[in-house]
Amino acid sequence: VVDDLTGDAWTIATLAPGESVTFTATYTITQADMDAGIVTNTVMAAGEDPVGNTVEDDDTAIILASQNPELEITKSVEPQPQVFPDEMVTYTIEIENTGNVLLTNLLVSDQVPNYTTFLSADQGGVYNDDTNTVTWYIDQIEVGELVILQMYVLVDDDASHNTVIENVAYVESDQTDEEESNVVEVIVMVDDVDCDVLVQGAITPDGDGINDVLHITGLDCYPNNTLQIFNRWGTLVYEASPYRNDWDGVPNRGRVVTEADGRLPAGTYYYVLEFEPGEKPLSGYIYLIK
Repeated sequence: VVDDLTGDAWTIATLAPGESVTFTATYTITQADMDAGIVTNTVMAAGEDPVGNTVEDDDTAIILASQNPELEITKSVEPQPQVFPDEMVTYTIEIENTGNVLLTNLLVSDQVPNYTTFLSADQGGVYNDDTNTVTWYIDQIEVGELVILQMYVLVDDDASHNTVIENVAYVESDQTDEEESNVVEVIVMVDDVDCDVLVQGAITPDGDGINDVLHITGLDCYPNNTLQIFNRWGTLVYEASPYRNDWDGVPNRGRVVTEADGRLPAGTYYYVLEFEPGEKPLSGYIYLIK
């Protein structure tokens, strides 16, 4: 008796009519089996009858592998979160085979973002000027393998201040549909922008176009700012994140008394301006004059 998959072999001296003998063989599924998707096992038995004639038979068992092709694509960007015109930006793409089968013929694509110019790409990345896209072809990625790709671009010298540059990458293979990476972004800064913060001391929202709203200079340098305004009793009456130099005395927080124009009563209010999460805030007083 011979098992062709495991190589096990057994001998039976005699086997009477109606008699049966059971043997057990053990086989460990390999990665090649998973990739093929099937395991075929044939056993053969041969012997002689009482007059020396050969009698034989075989049987085959087929097991289908439970294939689960999966991949994961992630992106990161440096420097982050702010860049300047004429500065080089590096996008790093990580692709990992997180399934249980070999992935073949992978296609990775990355659209060069607006406000940038393509410089180069490693690992065989090819730039297409017509589509402004970089593509990589990867023959295969084994189970658990991680492949790292990089693309380099230059921020255009005429990029506007506070422009948000976003980027995303895509990957597909013979075994998987297209997957999309996380979105990464950087914010363009300009050296000659005045970053000195100055909070206007009073507002007079009477519609004459002068001091109608609270204006804070230098906020363009702090796109993640948060402004909170409190009344004299410490009640939060207004909050914005980010603040866009548009508060005209109308509350958006708390249950507070307002006047006929929907604005807060004239008086002294306290503000807290946070530039970036976790940084020490700036605070002071604002006068609402009517």
